[in-house]
Amino acid sequence: MIRPALGLFVAFAVAAPLAASDGDPNPKSLIVPVDIDRKAKELIRSLSDASYSQREQAHRELKELGRLALPAIQEGLATNTSPEVQLRCELLQPRALGEDIKARVECFLADSKSEFDHKLPGARVYFETVGKSEASRKLFRELILSPNQKMLFSIGGAPDELAKAIIVRRAQFRPYYGSDDGTGRPAPNALDIAAFLLAESCVVEKFQPRNASQASQFISQPIFRSSLESGAAKDVYLALFNRWIDTRDDTYSLYSAMNLSTNLKMPSGVRCAKKLLATKNGPGTYRGIAMTFIAKNGDASDVKLLEQYLTDKTVIITTIMPGGNRRISIQSRDVALAMCALLQKKDPADFGLTPRTKNANEVIKFGYSHHYIDDSEGDGDTKRDDGIKKYEEWKAAEKKKN
Repeated sequence: MIRPALGLFVAFAVAAPLAASDGDPNPKSLIVPVDIDRKAKELIRSLSDASYSQREQAHRELKELGRLALPAIQEGLATNTSPEVQLRCELLQPRALGEDIKARVECFLADSKSEFDHKLPGARVYFETVGKSEASRKLFRELILSPNQKMLFSIGGAPDELAKAIIVRRAQFRPYYGSDDGTGRPAPNALDIAAFLLAESCVVEKFQPRNASQASQFISQPIFRSSLESGAAKDVYLALFNRWIDTRDDTYSLYSAMNLSTNLKMPSGVRCAKKLLATKNGPGTYRGIAMTFIAKNGDASDVKLLEQYLTDKTVIITTIMPGGNRRISIQSRDVALAMCALLQKKDPADFGLTPRTKNANEVIKFGYSHHYIDDSEGDGDTKRDDGIKKYEEWKAAEKKKN
């Protein structure tokens, strides 16, 4: 995989036109001919010639060779100890690398039957995620030739380098979408958001804490919403979004991803809620929120998942009883029982649970602190056991009916 030097950005490639090439689809056609490579290496050696005019002439000829001089330039950077050779190679590399990337992308686009492995940065994970269609191929070309290039080049390399590349790219945008902080930094476009989704889905939390996600600040914005809803690449954007969602793995990011899915009216929210429910760390309230989300947005098949928590005595929240006269603790099993009932169109009160308010709307009814066990007489655990027993008896009767 070809990678630019640390901090290098290939501006030349970004300026390239976006029309596909009619060239040879075989990447072997891009191999530098032996005689040209030999000439380029001789020119690299001439960069340290005693004559200034000879050094300048060699520099000009290497520049004219463009991408064909790239192997010799990279070898010069790696092995030549002359400070002037190092400097000149660093000056020559961006243009040569930019031309090389453009040629590789054009070769890739010419491979309409996907017969060859082009080894483009980030290509493997991208196409495994979105599939190979005309829209996905075009979007990949735009991504790889965009200012997000350095970030995408880091995919598949050292995890800490990818995390650094994400942070560097993130700093080039406004801290919050739509707000002008006076620095002139732009808001992201849909292509930028797609790049963040792909890059962030490839780095583990150890190297980039999930609460530092840039993508999560941008996903719910109108510019990305429209990309998910219309356009030739909408399925590509959706696939990248789903990959990002499915790589969230801690309580904070799962909670955030669940809400983002809801805002975008995507079914991925239930997947997030199920993962959030299974996590062992984080606030207990997140478990309660996950249960209520599954009950409100899931289906009857999710009842078995919630039933696993009917014996879970973990305290979800401690709150005030209606009337404000004493505190009560709502346990995981209380929420599970209430949500199992609601998911099956039953009233939680039938199983011993008391609603905080009567005639609650859908939002309140599915709140994790709405249904509780009245233990004012110190018999809360007995009421819980009785309620679960009633629920199991009702389930058995329903099964017998069917």
